[in-house]
Amino acid sequence: MKFAHDLPSAVRLVALVSAALFLGNTLFFICQGQLAADRMSSDFHNDRLRCPAGVACVLDSWDNANATDSTNEEKTSSNREAHNLRLSVNKEEDDVEASVDSQSRDASQDASSQDQCTVNKHGLMELNRPLRVFVFGPIREMVRHAEQPHSYNCDEGMFGMQVRVPDYFSKVYKHRVSHPDEADLIIMAVYAKCYSQVIVNEMRSNRGQMNALLHNWTIGNFSQQFPGALERRNMRDIVFMFPSGNGAYVVPGWQKMLPNAIFLNTEASNWKQRSYQKPYHAPEKDIVIPGYYGGLEKALQNKLKVNEKKTLAMYCGNFETSKQRQDLGLMSQKYNGSETVLIKKWCDVAKYIDESKFCIVPQGWTPWTVRAYESMIHGCLPILFGTLFQLPYEHYLPYSDFMIRWPEEKVDSSLVKHLESIPEDKLQRMHQALLKERFKVTWDWNVHPNSFEMLEHYLEDKFCTYTLRKSSLSAESDEADDQDKRRSS
Repeated sequence: MKFAHDLPSAVRLVALVSAALFLGNTLFFICQGQLAADRMSSDFHNDRLRCPAGVACVLDSWDNANATDSTNEEKTSSNREAHNLRLSVNKEEDDVEASVDSQSRDASQDASSQDQCTVNKHGLMELNRPLRVFVFGPIREMVRHAEQPHSYNCDEGMFGMQVRVPDYFSKVYKHRVSHPDEADLIIMAVYAKCYSQVIVNEMRSNRGQMNALLHNWTIGNFSQQFPGALERRNMRDIVFMFPSGNGAYVVPGWQKMLPNAIFLNTEASNWKQRSYQKPYHAPEKDIVIPGYYGGLEKALQNKLKVNEKKTLAMYCGNFETSKQRQDLGLMSQKYNGSETVLIKKWCDVAKYIDESKFCIVPQGWTPWTVRAYESMIHGCLPILFGTLFQLPYEHYLPYSDFMIRWPEEKVDSSLVKHLESIPEDKLQRMHQALLKERFKVTWDWNVHPNSFEMLEHYLEDKFCTYTLRKSSLSAESDEADDQDKRRSS
């Protein structure tokens, strides 16, 4: 009888459990369906599974770079949900006419900007108004690695400008803007050389993972936060920096992902290009920039005049990584013990660079080398071999006034004889010219004119001659296609 009395309670309990299971399953399938729809809604979905192993695809701003991981991820997730909600509401409220008006405003803005471009006295195109720049990134993971003391390939060493250029344009540049729609150019803060080392060395992965990094961390996050911005000018207003000898090939898939973007390269010789590959440096759109050297403060302490320097020419470094260096190794045997010519595998560069009139600058693994900028900043007249090493800012830097280009097939004693034959008065003029121009290759915004200011001129030129011109031609081509379609119909 007691069992019969409790039967209704048991039935009710079973019913409640069944209802809970049904509700749970329903919610599960709804969530799964929503996730699938989200993945299909964007070509740049921020999928953690596509990122390098052990790395999360999380977008952060400069100000949140030092926050804790959990706090940043919660804030980022919340911000994205709010942003997507606003986009959804705005999309429902806006009509087709508003979209057309927006496109018309963009086209008229480009046209008016093009009319404002004129040729300056150096032969570059410049705007009669300030160039507006927006900087996207970097994300937290990049900042964390760049701030580590041992990160030689991040903000220190010869690749340090990959951190300092975005830093300058996001914090110091007076005409920075807060949204890409307001910008003429968009600089992507991608620490390419830094992270190629992190991926290869720390993650024990291959360089192919750089594709996932660039796609998810930068392009994907940017597209999610600013839909349509990449397509505004077909990526001709997007700026990426590749500060090593590998150029854009540090990201193997750059040709498909960044077909029209502007590149800032230290290596412009395309030395690594194969016959079937697209050149990673295209002078029509890309800019050569100097490598980073951080010894300016010490260099300014050197007050020696050129006739007070004891050493005629110096080189300290290895004799293996290029034919030029191998030839210097042979020269070192001839001048071993010389008081005026110092060619050694190991020596105190910081000491001898200030005491030398000329600095011998052979190429390393690739034609460009930071030694050229190190010697210039220290007031040591640079000697380069051959013509493959393309130098930056040639419209503003009269290199022939203070630099010697020597035939690479004559890296021998004939070079020393030539240096000894230079008259003292010419040597002094060369040295004075170098001291006048050396700050232009310095990534230090406390001296003027510096490399950041030089870069501004060249970005203006590329905006006028490439971004606007190509966008205008593309628009004319589209209009012609539309007219042909109308005629045929």
